[in-house]
Amino acid sequence: MKLGNIELPNDFRIGIVVGPNGSRKTRSAIEMAKSAGEPATFIAAFRYMTVPPSAQINSQVDSEILKLQNQFLQAPHGLLSDISPVLGKAIQAEANYLLSNKYAANPQVASPTAGIWQIFHQSFPDRELQLELNRLNIQRGQHTIPSSEWSDGERAALYLLAKIATSDANLVLVDEPTIHLHEDLAVRFWRAVLQRYESKKFILITHDLRFAMALSPDFACVANGSGKFRLVDSNDLVSDELVAEVYGSAILNSHFRQLILCEGRPGGIDDRIYGALADQNVLVMPVGSCGAVLHGIEVLSSSKVLSNLVVKGIVDADWGSKKAGVTVLDYHDIESFLSSFNVFEHVCKAVKCSTPQQDWKTTLAEHASVVASDPERVNYYIREALRDFVESSIQIRSHITSKDPSIVSTAISKHLNDIASGLSEKQITITTELKNALSSHHEELLKLIPGKDLLNRIQRIAGVDRRRYEQLAVDSEPMRSFACASGLRSKP
Repeated sequence: MKLGNIELPNDFRIGIVVGPNGSRKTRSAIEMAKSAGEPATFIAAFRYMTVPPSAQINSQVDSEILKLQNQFLQAPHGLLSDISPVLGKAIQAEANYLLSNKYAANPQVASPTAGIWQIFHQSFPDRELQLELNRLNIQRGQHTIPSSEWSDGERAALYLLAKIATSDANLVLVDEPTIHLHEDLAVRFWRAVLQRYESKKFILITHDLRFAMALSPDFACVANGSGKFRLVDSNDLVSDELVAEVYGSAILNSHFRQLILCEGRPGGIDDRIYGALADQNVLVMPVGSCGAVLHGIEVLSSSKVLSNLVVKGIVDADWGSKKAGVTVLDYHDIESFLSSFNVFEHVCKAVKCSTPQQDWKTTLAEHASVVASDPERVNYYIREALRDFVESSIQIRSHITSKDPSIVSTAISKHLNDIASGLSEKQITITTELKNALSSHHEELLKLIPGKDLLNRIQRIAGVDRRRYEQLAVDSEPMRSFACASGLRSKP
C-alpha cells in the first residue's frame, strides 16, 4: 500500500500521517484509499454534522453510505454528508442484534455496536446516549437534550464512533481526527477507539504532533511540504513543545522555505517590523526572550520532523556570544534601531519634513541626561544586560551528551562555573561602556539602552504616529540591508 512516493509497512495497527497545512497529505491519503487493494473506509475532515432528530432506516442504507463515500472521494472539495444513514445503520445493527438468537442465548455478550455507547460515555461521563428509531437524544442528569442542541464535540464523537462501528472495512482512514474535540479529550477518545476496535487498521491524518505522539503509532509518515513523504521513527515525531507549535501552525505550509525566530510577542513591534521586511516565503515567529530564540533554533534545527525547513534567528544586542544561524542586532532592541539617525532621516524625507541632524542629536542628548540622572534606572539596565548575558550563555542542553548522570552533573557544574567566573568582568565592561555612552551622547548609546522612550521622542519630531513611522522606516536603506544580512529577504 503506497502513500504518495513511499511504500507503507504491511504489518501495522496504527499509522500516522502528519504534515503542515498545504502539504497534500489529505489528497494523497484519498488516492491511497481509492487504490488500497482492500476495502477502506475514509472519514473526511469536511463532513456534514447536523444530527437528524430521528434515524432513517431502509434496506438500501449500505449502498447509500458507499455511494456517498465514493462521491466524496471523486470530488473531495465538498462535504461528506452520510451522517443520517450511518446513524440509521448503527441503530438498525443494534436492534437486529437484540432480536437475534445470539443475544437470546447470552444477553451478557456485547453487541457489535456497543462500543458507540460505551466510548461516548467514557468520553462524556455525565452523558448517556439515547439512540432509538424515533429519537436521538442525550440524557444529562434530569435533562434530555435533543440532537439539535448537541455540541460540536458530541456530534463529532458520535459520528466517528458510528462510522467506525458500522464499517465492514478492515482499513479506516480518518482525516483530522481531532476536529471539534479538546486536545485532552481527543487523546482519551482515540485511545479508547483503538483499544475497542483492535481488529481494524487505522491511519490518522493530522497536523497535531502532540496528538500523534500520544497514540504511540506503529509508523509515522511525515509530509515534507512538496507532495513527498518519508517514514520516521515514531519516537522522532516531537522533541520539544516548540516543534509541535511550529509544525502544527495553520500558517506554516509548503510555501515557506525559511523560519526566522525573533524576540517579542505575536503582533509586537519585533513581529511587525521583521514581518514587513521579510520575503513572502519567509515566516517570522516571535518566541519571547533571547534565550527562547537560541533554544528554538537548537531544537528546531535538530528536529527530524522539520528537516526541510531552514531555521534562523534574530536577537537584540544582549552581551551574549554569537551562535550559528543567529543575527545579533547592532542595537539594544528594534526600537533603538528605529531611532537611529539614518532611519529617522529616511522617514523625515518621506514625509517631506526638514531633517536637521542637530534636532536628532539634541533629542538623544536629552534622553541620555534623563537616564544618567536616574541611578536606579542605570542599575536596572545593567542588571538586565547581565541577565541577558547569562541567559544566552546557558546552553546546558548542548552539553548533555552522556547518559551517565555523574558525567552530566560535572559538565553542567563546569559550564555554570565558567559563566560565573566571567560575570564580574562582564559587569565591569557593561557598566563602563554604559556610563561612557551616557556622558558622550553618541549614537553608541543606542546599543546599550532600550529605545522605547527615545523612539516616542524621535517619532514626534518626524510629525507622524508610531505605525506610520514604522511603515516608512522599513523601506530605509539600513533596514533593507539588515533584512538581507539576517535572511529575512534575498534582495534589497
